Amino acid sequence: LYNEAFAAEGVTFAQAGLLMRIFAQPGIRQAALSRQLLIEKSALNRDLQLLQRNGWLTDDLRRGLFLTDAGRDLAKRCHKIWKGINQRVRAEVGPE
Repeated sequence: LYNEAFAAEGVTFAQAGLLMRIFAQPGIRQAALSRQLLIEKSALNRDLQLLQRNGWLTDDLRRGLFLTDAGRDLAKRCHKIWKGINQRVRAEVGPE
């Protein structure tokens, strides 16, 4: 359900989650993001490189992770989609 919803934006649910997290924590280091999301560094690195190639993430990953203007716009759209899906899921299956 989530992957289908984000497909129109050209990202997976996991990639949308990364965009939203980096939007909320500009400058976060890759290691800290990996710990927060419980993602192996190598798997995280693959998704970050994809975000960078698509022009959504700055190219200086050593300074920390920052979204480009296009990345911030996409993160905002993803957040709106995520909120809508969560409301739908809660309505269909309940808040638990």
